[in-house]
Amino acid sequence: PAAPFSISIGGIPTSYTYAGTAPQSFSGFFQVNAVIPANAGPGNIPVVLVVGGVSSTSLNVAVR
Repeated sequence: PAAPFSISIGGIPTSYTYAGTAPQSFSGFFQVNAVIPANAGPGNIPVVLVVGGVSSTSLNVAVR
């Protein structure tokens, strides 16, 4: 995206290994491969992407 972005998992700011276009997808689709923090804990953990100061709808990732 043109604006700065960040991602958090379980409320913990996290790093990512890739951010850009999704291979074999349509124009405008943005993919982020994030690293789940070691201290996130198990269960359904909320993931939030913030782009240009606007938060996404929270989605969950299952962690064991």
